Amino acid sequence: MKNRQNDHMSVEQDERDRLRTALLAFFEEAKRMRKIRSVRAWVTASEIGYNTLNDIVRGKRNKRLEDETYFALAMGATKLLGREVTVAELQGISSSPASELSDADAQLLADLKIIGNADEGERQDLEELIRKRAQAARARLQPEA
Repeated sequence: MKNRQNDHMSVEQDERDRLRTALLAFFEEAKRMRKIRSVRAWVTASEIGYNTLNDIVRGKRNKRLEDETYFALAMGATKLLGREVTVAELQGISSSPASELSDADAQLLADLKIIGNADEGERQDLEELIRKRAQAARARLQPEA
């Protein structure tokens, strides 16, 4: 039992390290291109707290960013780079072109894009529903313990 717990923690740490590396690679590339000048510029455009990102960039804390934070960082990067930046890009996940998506997945992505146009109450309801569905999907994909 203890071995499984250690394995799980190791996998979790590996994923946390991978996500941090991907985020730092994105940031360094954007700085090199002179699109994102600093952590402060990015967090200001993203409307999040300075230390939320700075602690990760500096390696001060071994923390995991929440989905909402990645979304905010993607929106801030979109503003600064002048092109759409996705959460997947920040996380180093190569995404499939839309033409390779199933019709259902393509429709889901189209539906998700309109969330930004919903009123605040409706948006919160939709986001909560999406979170619950994603949690259920992850639970189904997890191997039995």
